[in-house]
Amino acid sequence: MESMAATKIIVVSQKGGVGKSTISVNLAAWFRVIQDRSTIVLDYDPHGSSSTWLTDAKEIGVIAQHHPIDEAGGRRWLLTARTLLRRATEVHDVVIADLTWTAHTDPEFLLGFDLVLVPSGVSEIELAATTGFVERNGWVFDQKNRQLNAVPTLVICPSRIKSEQMLDHAFGQARFNVPFMLAPPMFDDVLIRDLFRKNFMIFLEGSVRDNFLKFADGIRRADEIHQQRKTLGGLVRPVQKHLSSYNSVLSKHLTQRPGETGQPGQSGTNLRNESVIAKPAVEETVPIRGKIVRPSPALSPALARFLSTIQSEK
Repeated sequence: MESMAATKIIVVSQKGGVGKSTISVNLAAWFRVIQDRSTIVLDYDPHGSSSTWLTDAKEIGVIAQHHPIDEAGGRRWLLTARTLLRRATEVHDVVIADLTWTAHTDPEFLLGFDLVLVPSGVSEIELAATTGFVERNGWVFDQKNRQLNAVPTLVICPSRIKSEQMLDHAFGQARFNVPFMLAPPMFDDVLIRDLFRKNFMIFLEGSVRDNFLKFADGIRRADEIHQQRKTLGGLVRPVQKHLSSYNSVLSKHLTQRPGETGQPGQSGTNLRNESVIAKPAVEETVPIRGKIVRPSPALSPALARFLSTIQSEK
């Protein structure tokens, strides 16, 4: 029987070069080494970057399997992929899938996961690709169209962020037609690229490791909220927890959305179904029957180091 405690994560992108395999592999290493949970990576990417990385790098106990998509038989691949996912979940605490999205990929496959992580750069072209993916497959995340416990949580992951992109970027104007969480950013660094087939971020020292630990902890929190929503049938009560400290011009920029309240530099309060507005939060913000629960204004001077905003369906 499938383990109820298992965490099922898929990292998916239809555009290369956004750090999909980097996130998959290093997140697997974090779950295995830091969280001490048995972890497997199902590499569905034709190039097999994740499985190659894990096979050639130092042994850390993460299982890697390569199962490239057979585009000639999309439906047959879906059945096979589901079987592989089910078997992996039966014997592992964490299952992470690495998938390059193509026109032949069946969106139904996403329904088997708890979290759908979509890495995205912050350029207009990269964000347009991310927005297009979400719009085309939005029904997967629409809680109004299917039972709540079958709906995965969408997590947008700003990836390979460069310093010059932290002051002005496209995420501030992004609009998605489904609820989503926004993960802490993954920064671009030459040290990360040198890790391929050799090592993992958790074994480094300095800012690269520190920033990744904050990203990984954000994914852990996203899973906690997702599991709460499944268990409580959509009624999630506020969790008064301080989020791990994080500070950057990027997070500040994401909270300063001009035009939402008519005042520049003010965070918006006009929450709509088709958009999610990034808000600073020292306390966790969670949905309760269509509303966003926010921390007390007295806490606002301490800017959020971590952005995790959810908009619940009405």
